[in-house]
Amino acid sequence: MRKLYLENNKPKKRILRITRFIVVLVVVLVVLEVWMVNRLSTYGDKIQSLKVAQADLELENQILENQISQNGTMLNLESKAKALGFDTTKNLEYFRPANIASAL
Repeated sequence: MRKLYLENNKPKKRILRITRFIVVLVVVLVVLEVWMVNRLSTYGDKIQSLKVAQADLELENQILENQISQNGTMLNLESKAKALGFDTTKNLEYFRPANIASAL
């Protein structure tokens, strides 16, 4: 009689083990899914902040390029040169070499 009871009980234990394994597997998969979604959302925030920084740097670069081109025009350079005292030369002065023979 006892042997018959144990044989009938084995399939029930097997079904319970399989059910527990499936439940544990589902819980692990749900936790893994939540973790992955959390990681992806934080990476999205980092990517967005990098895109904003890139846009700011491109704008600043464009502003600096405009300033360089504005300050580099010939008229602007000419007026700055005149303000510093540079002008066209009118009287050229040459140094003449001395007519001294060397002692060699």
